[in-house]
Amino acid sequence: MRKIFSAAVAAIVLFSGPASAWDGVLTGTVVGIEVVASGGTSHNMDFRVYVSGTAKCNGNGWAYIDSNATNYNAIVATILSAKVTKSPISVYANKDSAGYCLIGDVSVS
Repeated sequence: MRKIFSAAVAAIVLFSGPASAWDGVLTGTVVGIEVVASGGTSHNMDFRVYVSGTAKCNGNGWAYIDSNATNYNAIVATILSAKVTKSPISVYANKDSAGYCLIGDVSVS
């Protein structure tokens, strides 16, 4: 019995995929950017990025970040750089309370 249990645990560890803390990952190139004036509101999806490719977040090919986010400037600069250089990008996002995809991390290849 102990050998069966050990074999089962080993199989789970060896064949399980990496865990993802993100609700969605958009991978491809930046095909569009939209900037919306917040008008004093704290949640207006101020900076939106549209990414090509098949991976989507909650059925959408776009994600956003609000201008009051602590890393807003760095994320916007990274996305704009990827757009200008046409570099592949991965946008990691989590669904907000309304089901839209809030950017949590960005990486450029």
